[in-house]
Amino acid sequence: MILTLTVECVSGPTNLDDQCIRMIEINENACLYDLSQIILNSVGFEQDHLFNFYTANTMSPFAQKRWLSAKEEWEDREDDFFNITLKSIYPLGRKRLYYLFDFGDMWC
Repeated sequence: MILTLTVECVSGPTNLDDQCIRMIEINENACLYDLSQIILNSVGFEQDHLFNFYTANTMSPFAQKRWLSAKEEWEDREDDFFNITLKSIYPLGRKRLYYLFDFGDMWC
C-alpha cells in the first residue's frame, strides 16, 4: 500500500518566510531511513547531519515524546531506522510523526 504523507517544517533556525509543506507518497514497507532521505530531497537538504524520529500528540516542548530509537550510538540508531518500517508505526491515531534533523539547528 502507498502512504500519502503531508510533511510540514514546523521549526528551524530561522522564521520561514513561506510555509514549507510537501506531499510525499511512499510505500508502507519503506523504512524510516528511506523516509528521511525523501524528506531531505524534497527540501533540498543533504544527508549531512544526524536525525531522529519521535511521535507525540503535539509539537509543544511539554509534550510526551516517544523516540523511535533511543540508542546512544549513531550506528545503533541508524540500524533501527533501517529496520523500522512505516507499516509498523502507522496508523498513529491522534499522534503525529516528527522528524528531527540536525541537532544543532533543530529542524523539525
